[in-house]
Amino acid sequence: DGIPVHVVPHPLQAPKPSQKDRFDFGLPKTALVVYMTFSMDANLTRKNPWCAIDAFKAAFGDDTRYRLVIKVRAANLQHPAFKELAAAVRSMQNAQLITSVLSAADNWALLNCADIVICPSRAEGFGLVQAEAMWLGKPLVC
Repeated sequence: DGIPVHVVPHPLQAPKPSQKDRFDFGLPKTALVVYMTFSMDANLTRKNPWCAIDAFKAAFGDDTRYRLVIKVRAANLQHPAFKELAAAVRSMQNAQLITSVLSAADNWALLNCADIVICPSRAEGFGLVQAEAMWLGKPLVC
């Protein structure tokens, strides 16, 4: 209709990861790390961490050469959905849940430890996690 369209990129700051590495986050040194992060403040059905678990299991089974890491921000440890998620992760020998509050620099460092970033959100467009992963040159599965 002749209406101009202007694309405005995500306002992404240059990453400033801390010096923390896999050891600091309890990650195996040589495993291929698949990483997902989300906030409990978001709708868990939409963020879909169970899809990440199912996809990881389908791809790697219980092979400990691979590690699924799910970082949960604003974790409500008493929430029934969180308890279900925690139980699912505990049942896997090659997965871990990180719920500690991290500084921005440590969040960047944790993301930088990943080999692959997975974002199985339902009804989500291009988000900040995807932009950050791409900035760091990480393969991204959405």
